[in-house]
Amino acid sequence: MGEPKPNGWFETYVYDKLESLSKDLEAVHRVCVKLGFGSLELSGRVNELERWQSGESAVLAVQIQAGGVGIDLTRTRVGIYYSLGLSLGDHLQSLARIQRPGQEKIVAYYYLLADGTVDHKIYRALLNLEEVIEAIMRR
Repeated sequence: MGEPKPNGWFETYVYDKLESLSKDLEAVHRVCVKLGFGSLELSGRVNELERWQSGESAVLAVQIQAGGVGIDLTRTRVGIYYSLGLSLGDHLQSLARIQRPGQEKIVAYYYLLADGTVDHKIYRALLNLEEVIEAIMRR
């Protein structure tokens, strides 16, 4: 019978997003293999967090929404964001899962952005929104 196909514009949008996510995570895994690293995944389709936390692999490819709330990613030494969502809350939660208050180890964050792309615009919008919120909180 096969996989069900989307039949409405919203279902098509969600289906396309999931297809894109799958391709992105598979690309991360391929790069890791080429570099000689094992890689595991935390997303809406796969949860290999416990295996990563136990040290089975150096790399955990995380979908930002899956890595945002209620999990511990403090084993991380480097966070690489290659695609950003529109939610400042999701982004700040993902940062907080990696770098906890009182944690003494240094964590490096990298954002893979190209000038003039949607991701670059989203990154700048998230920074601007964070500045607005901080200014409001200082009042």
